[in-house]
Amino acid sequence: MGLKYRSQKGQDKWLVEEIFDYKQKGYFVDLAASDGITINNTYALEKRLGWTGICIEPNEVFYKSLLEYRNCQTANIVIDKQDDVVVDFRSDNMWSGGIVDEDTDNNEHYRSEQLKTATISKRTTKKLETLLDEISAPKIIDYLSLDVEGAETRILRDFAFDKYIFLALTIERPTLELEEALFDNGYVYVTKSKVGNEFDTFYVHNSIPNFSTINKESYRPTPKKDF
Repeated sequence: MGLKYRSQKGQDKWLVEEIFDYKQKGYFVDLAASDGITINNTYALEKRLGWTGICIEPNEVFYKSLLEYRNCQTANIVIDKQDDVVVDFRSDNMWSGGIVDEDTDNNEHYRSEQLKTATISKRTTKKLETLLDEISAPKIIDYLSLDVEGAETRILRDFAFDKYIFLALTIERPTLELEEALFDNGYVYVTKSKVGNEFDTFYVHNSIPNFSTINKESYRPTPKKDF
């Protein structure tokens, strides 16, 4: 079955061919989805294999395009570690945008000059668990794509792993703290991206039905980003 893959680092190809064997009608959570098609990890899943799910994109410009390209549920919100907290959100640098804080990519240490003239707005946050509850997401979710420019650990640090299980995950630049939380909750390292750099790491949950047949490489921590 021929598919046109869209991912930047081979995430969708890995999912389709190595993990889910062309599974039809799965369920995904895409955070953040950008315009829903360009270097997107879930476009092929929805359009070619009939998957459903939710695409989350806080950038208003990207979100308008997302509504045109995708038919799944969408959410134009900022996902973070707590509900109803007002944060600074940067949007002028598109794919590199996100929460402005000392522990994200858009921080004063690495991007102080950029932030002086950046487009920054005040946005109210929501936890991932809260959103999944609101949309009545399945308790077992086939795939989570997580790429939020340094906010990955904030979002999953206190996530309700006992409530929702992701059978497969791909995460950009997971910290050691985040990986420890994943490993403590039944997630297993599988591989790193083979295209370009090794910033993106792929995992599965040990409850996935074909766990024993999935090829798992020896663990390697993710290199730090060179700003």
